[in-house]
Amino acid sequence: MKTVLCGAACFLWSFSAVAGDFRGALAYGIGAVSIEADGGDEVEADSSDLVIDGVYFLGESGPFLGARFSQAEVDDFEFNGESLDLPTLEVDTTSFVAGYRAGARGELQPFGSVRFSRSDSDEGDDDDAITFTVGVERDTGGGRFGVDLDYRNEDDFDSFGLDVTGVIYVTEMLGLGATAGYSLGDGTFLEEDADTSSWVLGAAIELRVFR
Repeated sequence: MKTVLCGAACFLWSFSAVAGDFRGALAYGIGAVSIEADGGDEVEADSSDLVIDGVYFLGESGPFLGARFSQAEVDDFEFNGESLDLPTLEVDTTSFVAGYRAGARGELQPFGSVRFSRSDSDEGDDDDAITFTVGVERDTGGGRFGVDLDYRNEDDFDSFGLDVTGVIYVTEMLGLGATAGYSLGDGTFLEEDADTSSWVLGAAIELRVFR
């Protein structure tokens, strides 16, 4: 967790002198994942995720850059409906995003981005992924609402996801938000073709700064 906080602080500091709009968030989510092999074997598990996210927009309409640091825990494993006595799996993920947002604040603003991420588990496994996202959002001043679709390619699985986000600003700078996401994918599990599904529900505290 110390590494996550230090990384977030360095990211914020590096952009402190650049003109633009900053959006940062501290979020926590819970969810579940299921993997079902074609042969009938199925693994299910619960998950939780603590996320620090920061994005800098170079103007209302234009490019944006960001970084995300997260620490996830996966537990309560089940194999073919039978509970497994396994320790909690911890996964740290660092990612960087670059994209473009069009339109003016107060209007619908379509956007697209590419995110590169590296995940490291406490079992020593590394996983690289690239995620392509398209979506639309609207900042009304008192709130922000958006929806996006993404395609994620990683070492063993490919998936498509849908995310919906809403934030209510209690002050000009501070907001309280919620998000919901669902994804479906396929890949390889136990040397067999497999289908995956996952869902997540989260809550966040968001900070925004207009410069």
